[in-house]
Amino acid sequence: CAVNASTSNESTREESWSLPFVKHSSLLRAIEPMGVFQKMPQKPHFNLLDGSKDMYLEGLVIGYMLTFANVVEQTSKLPVSDPTSIFNGMFEALLDLESHGFDVKTVRSCLSEMQSIKEKHEQLQEQLLEYECHILEQTTEKSKITVELDHVVEEIKMLEERKAKLTSAEEEK
Repeated sequence: CAVNASTSNESTREESWSLPFVKHSSLLRAIEPMGVFQKMPQKPHFNLLDGSKDMYLEGLVIGYMLTFANVVEQTSKLPVSDPTSIFNGMFEALLDLESHGFDVKTVRSCLSEMQSIKEKHEQLQEQLLEYECHILEQTTEKSKITVELDHVVEEIKMLEERKAKLTSAEEEK
């Protein structure tokens, strides 16, 4: 997937985000030039925060911005072997971020592709288990037949020896 959350030394221009408050926090100023926002420019609107108290606004915005950066980074490193609950949690976070104006199409697409791969992998694992069980059943059955065949061959051998003795005894008389 083409989601890359690299924070390498790229240009550190500030995004012109439309925020519902005056920036005071140095954290907010540090978040804006992060690599993820350079590679995936965002124009969040945070309209849903309009009813929030001014004291909380900047903290909430910082939280959403960090959440976006974390989701992008986690998606780029997410192994398909992770539990479905992790994928579901990421999709929920994307819905929440999208409601605040974040463009999450690329991340969602990547996550959906990974989830599809995960589901296919799980199906193939189930098929593999079924085949392994079938092979084990066939091997067990073959072993039983081999043991029975060996037993029959041994009985035939004993009967042939007995026949030979009886034939020999009859010829002597």
